[in-house]
Amino acid sequence: MLEIFVRVNREGTPLSRSDLIFSMLKLNWRESAESLPEFVRLINEGNAFDIDTDFVIRCLFAVSGLGTKFELDQLRRKENVERLRTNFAPCCDAIRSMVDSVSRDCWCSSSSLLGGQATLVPFVYYLFHAPKHEVPTGQIESFRKAFFALRAAFLSAMRIADCGSSSGRSFAHWRKRRTTGFHSTGLCFG
Repeated sequence: MLEIFVRVNREGTPLSRSDLIFSMLKLNWRESAESLPEFVRLINEGNAFDIDTDFVIRCLFAVSGLGTKFELDQLRRKENVERLRTNFAPCCDAIRSMVDSVSRDCWCSSSSLLGGQATLVPFVYYLFHAPKHEVPTGQIESFRKAFFALRAAFLSAMRIADCGSSSGRSFAHWRKRRTTGFHSTGLCFG
């Protein structure tokens, strides 16, 4: 039924890719209907990372070798769905470890400080492949440096995109807006 809906809806009502992926996952891996939302609920207790199903699925795709784009065709192959199912528990462990490591070792307690959760996917991937899904003691400083470098690059790219869309605006315009978002840095002058 979902396959028919996807084919018919290609030109119809816009749905998020994530909704379609999650529906396809539930169709091919019934336990995911309960396990993903339950993990999202549990991982968000006691922190401000606001991890959502979209992020968990994106991480699961990444650690399973399926990339980070939501390609519906990936879920039409039974071996890919089986790989996702097999990697689910270790991926959840890596996500938990990422939240702990980023909070404890990088002094960051919220994904809003990062400009979004996408910055965290490479760290989940790294921790998925690390022994016991933990940053080795001797690698904490390198982990921290990588975290801040990636965060800076991500925020810089967002700032450039934000400033680039403002061509023709005056310095006075930006001074008025310096109290919110990226404009508080004073780096966007239009």
